[in-house]
Amino acid sequence: MESNDLDFENRHRKSTKNNTVWAMKVFQEWIQETQNSSVVEDADGLNTLLRSFYPSVRNSTGAVYSVASYTALRSGISRYYSHFNILKKPLFNSNNNVYKSVLKAHRKSGKDTSQHHPPISSADLKKIKDSGVLSTSTAIGLVRKVWFDVQLQLARRGREDPTDPMQQNYRVCIFAEPTNPNCPVESFKKYISHCPPDTTRFYLHPLRKPQEALNQQNIWYSREPMGHNALGQMLPNISKAAALSARYTNHSLRSTAVQLLSKAGLQTREIMTVTGDRCETSMRLPLSLSPSLQETLGESLKKLTGVRLSTPPEMHHHSSSPTAPSTGTSSLTSISS
Repeated sequence: MESNDLDFENRHRKSTKNNTVWAMKVFQEWIQETQNSSVVEDADGLNTLLRSFYPSVRNSTGAVYSVASYTALRSGISRYYSHFNILKKPLFNSNNNVYKSVLKAHRKSGKDTSQHHPPISSADLKKIKDSGVLSTSTAIGLVRKVWFDVQLQLARRGREDPTDPMQQNYRVCIFAEPTNPNCPVESFKKYISHCPPDTTRFYLHPLRKPQEALNQQNIWYSREPMGHNALGQMLPNISKAAALSARYTNHSLRSTAVQLLSKAGLQTREIMTVTGDRCETSMRLPLSLSPSLQETLGESLKKLTGVRLSTPPEMHHHSSSPTAPSTGTSSLTSISS
């Protein structure tokens, strides 16, 4: 396992531990306040406490927790009492049913209004375009721009997508814009031309040299691939470099794409085709975008980003032998071959 992957795993374990500590702190304080005790003696007693805990627990301001926080509380408590198997053991069905009812009531009443990953504002999108942080004239700006274009096109959750598109059996097709100085296809071609010819990974770290020195040679990037940590910090680093109004996370690119598509008039089912989301019954929708909706998608994203993107329907199905890119488009597979 690579060092970057080990770092990610360690951070994940630490995050899980912190969540468990927080959840138990909330739970034990609630027990102390409502039961005048902090002792859970057995499974029956725990089940009884949880039935009362979920509908009555409040945060430090006296407000109800968001659905995401309720989920985190339940996960942390279940990990702490893993020997009881709270989530699956029939003995705990009654408190699990209460938990589900609480979440359903919150969603129905509109109390779950938390928004952890807001879309990038129009003003900040303009800042990104004008600041030079995605400049194709620098090694770091070029790889950032290619990443930004691809992630906005995929419209997936921040760490849900593979870190390396070249290792996957799908293509990312992007329309060329010959008159657009920010043409994503030209950015792709330039990026590939500055990568080592024998690399098997897509997102690479720039060589540790001044840009003036890199301009004197063809290869700008090392063979060292960007790992989870580097890619996970892409949009936060872009936010800082461009002096944006907020420190956006990678998830915000997905929110941005969804917002733009919604404003363009696409229906929820059509947007789900692009994002890969599941419907309310957790079933993936076997939908495809019509050519007119592809045009709407591309033009909507271009208005605020300067990049015209569109997703052919076949991109949403894995294929071991992808078809050739459409006329006027380029893909990761065709550019890197």
